[in-house]
Amino acid sequence: MAEAKANRILKYDILPDGLLTNRQVFTNMGSDGMTIDDRGNIYLTGDGVTVFDKSGQKIAHFPIPEDWTANVCFGLYHL
Repeated sequence: MAEAKANRILKYDILPDGLLTNRQVFTNMGSDGMTIDDRGNIYLTGDGVTVFDKSGQKIAHFPIPEDWTANVCFGLYHL
């Protein structure tokens, strides 16, 4: 869950009945948008796109030549 104004991303465990438990800070970076890839990496927007592995380690940053990025998504390209 993104808390942009608090500058953090939260993570939870999901119980079998769908309830959330074990609230923890995933990273101290806010975000206006996020997505996840098939390896569990989290892509957060804001100052470009910053990528974290599923343990919360920052693994990449893609600068974007704009003041703010708000959304990120993946697409497939076929020739």
